[in-house]
Amino acid sequence: MFVRFFDKLGRIVIPKEMRDSMCIDSRDGVAIFSQGDMIILKKNVYACFVCGSEDEVEKFMKGHFCKECREKLSAEGN
Repeated sequence: MFVRFFDKLGRIVIPKEMRDSMCIDSRDGVAIFSQGDMIILKKNVYACFVCGSEDEVEKFMKGHFCKECREKLSAEGN
């Protein structure tokens, strides 16, 4: 267990060991939500805007799409 304190701006640092063990990079988003008296941080995982898949999702145009949907959208544009 790690204990961290908020700074004057309300920030906390997630320990490097914990970020490394969860494969959280400095560019990753973190979802923040509450449940009862707990604040929960979860690595943000993007899902495909079309089918909801979380596999091979990348930003494409103005949304996040899986590989299969990206290929379909590209084919329709030709």
